[in-house]
Amino acid sequence: MAADCWAVGFISNWSWGRVSWIDTGTLWPFQPTSVHFNPQAWHDERVRNQLPRARRPVDLARLFVAIGLGALIFAAGNLAAQATTGLQSDIVQATRLLPTLLIVLITAIGGTFAVILPAAYVVIAIIERKFRLVLEAQLAALIAALIAIAGNNLIATIQTPSLYAVFVGRYQIDSAAPINVLLAATLAIAVVLRLTERKSWSIVTIAVTGILGWSTVLAGSATLISQVLSAVGGISVGLIFRLILGTPSTRPSLDQVVAELSEFELSTANLTEITPTTYRATLKSGKAVRLEILDRDADRAGFISALWRTLRLRGIESGAGFSMRTKAERLTLANLAARNAGIAAAELFAIKEVTADAIVVLREEVLTEEITANTPNLNQVLDQVWHQLAKLHQSDIAHRQATLDSFGLQNGKIVVSNLDYAVVAASKLLMALDVAELLLATTHLVGAESAVDIASKHYSTSKVFFAGRLLQPIAMSSTSRAKLKNNKSSLADLRTALANLGFEPDGTVINIERLKPRNIILLVVSVAAGYAILNQLAEVNLIQIFTTADPSWVLIALVFSSLTYIGATFSLTAFVSQKVSWLHALIAQLAAKFITLVTPPAVGAVSVNVRFLQRSGIHPGIAGASVAISQVAMFGTHLLMILIVSVIAGTSTDLRFDPPRWVLLTVISIGLFFLLMLSIPIGRNWLTKVTSNLRSQTSAAVLKSLTEPKRFLISAFGSVLMNLSYILCLAATIRAFGNNTDLITVAFIYLAGATLGSLAPTPGGLGAVEAVLVAALTAGGLPAATAISVTLLYRLVTFWLPILPGWIGFNYLTRKQAL
Repeated sequence: MAADCWAVGFISNWSWGRVSWIDTGTLWPFQPTSVHFNPQAWHDERVRNQLPRARRPVDLARLFVAIGLGALIFAAGNLAAQATTGLQSDIVQATRLLPTLLIVLITAIGGTFAVILPAAYVVIAIIERKFRLVLEAQLAALIAALIAIAGNNLIATIQTPSLYAVFVGRYQIDSAAPINVLLAATLAIAVVLRLTERKSWSIVTIAVTGILGWSTVLAGSATLISQVLSAVGGISVGLIFRLILGTPSTRPSLDQVVAELSEFELSTANLTEITPTTYRATLKSGKAVRLEILDRDADRAGFISALWRTLRLRGIESGAGFSMRTKAERLTLANLAARNAGIAAAELFAIKEVTADAIVVLREEVLTEEITANTPNLNQVLDQVWHQLAKLHQSDIAHRQATLDSFGLQNGKIVVSNLDYAVVAASKLLMALDVAELLLATTHLVGAESAVDIASKHYSTSKVFFAGRLLQPIAMSSTSRAKLKNNKSSLADLRTALANLGFEPDGTVINIERLKPRNIILLVVSVAAGYAILNQLAEVNLIQIFTTADPSWVLIALVFSSLTYIGATFSLTAFVSQKVSWLHALIAQLAAKFITLVTPPAVGAVSVNVRFLQRSGIHPGIAGASVAISQVAMFGTHLLMILIVSVIAGTSTDLRFDPPRWVLLTVISIGLFFLLMLSIPIGRNWLTKVTSNLRSQTSAAVLKSLTEPKRFLISAFGSVLMNLSYILCLAATIRAFGNNTDLITVAFIYLAGATLGSLAPTPGGLGAVEAVLVAALTAGGLPAATAISVTLLYRLVTFWLPILPGWIGFNYLTRKQAL
């Protein structure tokens, strides 16, 4: 801990001892020429000379990358501790093959430079008169150091084996601090001062911090992963400071911009600001121009939404670009291509680099009239708009923002006023999206029939129909989606108009959505569940588990697991009035187990059963009602069994079951929630509304079943058989490891665990079921290691092993046209 205290003392000394007297801005912008010093004038001059500050989107992108990389490295180290330890040992052994003198020399030089480097950063910044930035950098370094020290104390206090494996390895915590305080603080200073963006300083920083981390690992003070995470932590703290407090803008002054455009004889006096980066001016020829500054401050702006759409949609790309140079190049290319194609668009006068961090764009200012419903000769104007879009597409240019806002009237002619997002050499899909978007925009003004008629004049019927297959909100730009909220019937009207032209709307929508939000959430939850399972598996020896388990009890567990499918078949067929193949219904229950590999437990079973009944010749409404009432009957039986087991457990003095507090809180919270819903009018109305579809589907089947009580008895028998089989299967897996837990305790563990596990949105309840069962079995008296072994064996015989026969059954029923 001495090194930690020294690092904090060093940083504090620099923060408050060396530069605390310096104010922000320039130190002395001018010297007073008389003995009468004017403080207000000095303050005004200081503020005027102070650089504006920006919060740059690229810093947010870098922060996400740093956090993601740190999480990935930590997870890899946690899951593969032995592999990372082996890699570290290999690096250490390879290093020790070098001459000892060379190792000592490199370590000494690296350590010396590691101490000098933060001071050098500060001196460079002071020379460049970045006094406020110096204070911010020192504060960031102080916070990074404090976080590192707190992390070291936390690791020492918690003493978790997994944390030791990641940060400490085989070393003792008393001998060293695993999180490198000096490394984190140094990188925090470098990031805030933006010295890492300079090539020479970035090389020096990487070399010195790399030697510092390497020497720490070589000395046996910490693991390789802990040094990488220390660096990631320091970089993240620096980036957070830049995002919160901003960083000095690299945008050039207007004088610099005008000097670069000297041939146009512009002056700062005749520039009218539209935005901080956009200005309007008039050339000596009288032509109105627009001056735009592309700088590093706006790099990666909008990257989150663009990345989201790129990941979510297939075949869709943004033509704007993320970096300033990419934007300038694509804008130039699109304008030149449009002008060569004879498109009436703004003339591009100049694109020049002002500094290494800024590019200026000078182009014609297109002053146009907006196209609205009140525009004279609206149909003729819209016809011109479509003509311009068709000319763009003839040159393989996709507009990518083909709304009426991108077109305007100038002296009675249509001008394309916005080509900033255009894509040259575009795909047919992108051009079809233009047509779909302009169809929608035209529909808002003149109606769907007229919009289709105008589009058909400039595009073949096949191209219009292809665009019609893309009429979906997700494919449109944000402008079109916003207007669609006020014109919700536009899409339906367009499809109807296209159908009158011969378009067949049924099943023809092109699926451009690669990832749905629901699938992304499911993926994230599944990864988390997988991570939890891998953590469990890392703590046990699978070979030992399955070699020590009693084979006879494992066989018994398999038999009881098989009986659950017979019980599920009885529950399903009990409420089916028509005759269905009982064998096929049994195979369908196995197929449902295969489907639950990619869906939550209840969802997969319901979808397979409904599909099976429909394929068996049952009306879809009746099939849905039969499955719904069977699910309700199974749920009611399950709750009744929980009540009975709870009563028996409550009257027995021999049972030992002390569930974890979080399990009790979860069960009690769910119960209180439903009681609250039933006790207040708002809750009852909400519950009535939510269950209205279920009640409407099942009411007829329930009334019919009341006249045939045997159906309820068969369904109840199937539900009880299924639940008892699962309970006895769990009891058999416990016996397989030589333990003998009371059957009532086992029943309560299964019934409560199945209820909580079914609420998990993960495939097959992965993660949730395992966590609940391990906690409940441990509370029931089993050792933690045995509880994990029992849970893994139970899940093997009830979830993993049935997947293969389920897949075979799924394919068999599909071939037989029964699914």
